[in-house]
Amino acid sequence: MYDVERQNKIIELLKQRKSISVQKLVELLYISPATARRDLSALEKRGVVKRTFGGAVLAEASNEENNLVIQEQIMVKSKRYMCEKCASLISNNQSVFLDSSSTVANLVPFLSDFHYLSIVTNGLNISALISKNTNFRVFSVGGEIVARSNSTIGPVAQRVLSQFHCDICIHSCSGIDIQSGVTEGSLEQSSVKETMLKNSSIKILLADCTKFGKSFLSKTCDIKEYDILITDQKPAQEYIDYCLKNEVKLMY
Repeated sequence: MYDVERQNKIIELLKQRKSISVQKLVELLYISPATARRDLSALEKRGVVKRTFGGAVLAEASNEENNLVIQEQIMVKSKRYMCEKCASLISNNQSVFLDSSSTVANLVPFLSDFHYLSIVTNGLNISALISKNTNFRVFSVGGEIVARSNSTIGPVAQRVLSQFHCDICIHSCSGIDIQSGVTEGSLEQSSVKETMLKNSSIKILLADCTKFGKSFLSKTCDIKEYDILITDQKPAQEYIDYCLKNEVKLMY
């Protein structure tokens, strides 16, 4: 089981139980105590859980960013569904940019059957997973490290990314709204995605149903800038009409 899959399962268990012990994780997930503690530490760094003596509890979100992290971890089935559809759009020998989101991290298991992919990412966890489980070329972007999102951002990351051109850009978002466009809670995250949208031939957005109709601080671009929008269920008719009008392929 991949680290991200195991950690998502831990979030599901915490959502059901509110708290869980290391020993219970060992019993339910068939993992070692060391692995359970390592996963809990990783989730704590991302602000998703709070460690307790012998276990952990689901973190009380103190701000909107933490709320989003927890929500993304809980939408596991939706993210896998979207990523499976997204994988069908990838071909061997392509170069692909993957953002650092937990949504896009669920794409990694679907890449194992491909050959000769080149991956560019600002996601620390994603680059580690792909390097460990495939023989793809992986370019991990430097820059300021943000532990909560397991990503690199800032001017250094943007400068490095500006040197790449990818066949496909795949990323998620915090909010998607017809008037406000595609938005993020962080200007730095939005800027990274904007850079790679400009430097990619095919642009794919993954946004589950909870993201629609929401707007955040920083605008990445308008919805019409994407070639393909993938979501987990049929969106409101206004989004269907918008995509048809602007030649955005809608998949759900």
